[in-house]
Amino acid sequence: MTAPTDATTPALFFSAFEPSGDQVAAPVIARLKQERPNVPIYALGGAKMEAAGATLIERTGHKAVMLEGALAQAREHLQRLKRVKAWLREHQLSVHIPVDSRAANWSICKAVRKIQPKARIAHLVAPQLWAWATWRIRKLRWLTDHVLCLLPFEPDWFAKRGVRATFVGHPLFNQIIPGGGEQGRPSTARINEVMGPLADHKGFKVALLPGSRRGEHMANWPTMIQAYIELAKRHPDLCGTIAAMNDEGAARLAGIVPKGLSVTDAKADAPRPGGEPAWWPDSLHVRVNAVDEILQWCDAALIVSGTASLHTAIHERPMVVMYNMKRWKWVTVGRLIVSTRTFAIPNLIAESRGEGRIVKEFVPHFGKVEPIVEAVDELIGNDEARRTQTEAIRRINELFQPPIFAERAAAAIIEFIDAAHQV
Repeated sequence: MTAPTDATTPALFFSAFEPSGDQVAAPVIARLKQERPNVPIYALGGAKMEAAGATLIERTGHKAVMLEGALAQAREHLQRLKRVKAWLREHQLSVHIPVDSRAANWSICKAVRKIQPKARIAHLVAPQLWAWATWRIRKLRWLTDHVLCLLPFEPDWFAKRGVRATFVGHPLFNQIIPGGGEQGRPSTARINEVMGPLADHKGFKVALLPGSRRGEHMANWPTMIQAYIELAKRHPDLCGTIAAMNDEGAARLAGIVPKGLSVTDAKADAPRPGGEPAWWPDSLHVRVNAVDEILQWCDAALIVSGTASLHTAIHERPMVVMYNMKRWKWVTVGRLIVSTRTFAIPNLIAESRGEGRIVKEFVPHFGKVEPIVEAVDELIGNDEARRTQTEAIRRINELFQPPIFAERAAAAIIEFIDAAHQV
């Protein structure tokens, strides 16, 4: 702990534990520094939060929290919690802003409640209690004063359960894309630069978004790659591009061998110039750190469920959403604690508006390839299906306009700052 002490002005304290939290909090911190430059902002966070103006009391968020090494992570967090408690005893807070990462942040919220009971707590990113473990709403009532929600249906859900909440928009709609064209989307020049010869492909173009984490890849990629192989047989002019988050992810995907091909045969094949395995269809390619360019390039997308569905919606692309899990896990545990049967974000938003599902989703899915193939094939061969889905997605996107996430979130936090000064 190296942060300086400011004993005169109550501080803001952000706590984030994953790269996604670092990215969400950074623009809000930057806005707060503009609006209230004299208010100290401290954080458990990463490089983006620091660059935005926060003083890091400890660096976190440099990697996603994974199940692997969970015991070591738990020990590390307990030690961090001791240090945070000591820090809280020496600094006066006006607002604590926990960012995502419910499991890690609730212990920090408890410490704030006990050590600094006058400080307010404003969650940035609503805990997804509407999806699973809804009984934890009682705990949230104690550990928050306000929830700043990224999805438009969430405030009503929380309000009905006695939790004050406000929709502030989603940071994805505020992203600044290098070489951005209309509404911040990649320009034609940028797409040509990233996609190379694929930019001029005349046939149908499919984006594959398999997620970023190892667990997502291992669970979903075998089904996705087998589905693409089958689609490529049906449509010789098909072109697919995989959106890999980094080189490590791209290498991992290339090393996952589908059924029907031995590991020995796969390794014996020399990779193609782009690093793709030789056993992949010639029409399937990889691009690293180019999600927006790939989504703007494609005609439709096959994606792993998560924020990627909203990311795809921003680009107004029709999609099929999937997520594989073990059947026994769903039967014995999942269906008992998961309260929703809809998972794709565009569908959740549409259902809250009475529209029903607007995109095909297979969540949970148990690995069968044929339903995925048929769903994507419908988008390839049915212009009306693509048009209908795109129009529904545009209606969803209107709810996030104007795209002023940081301004809305900062304004809500400033209300607490001003209220603290009036006490």
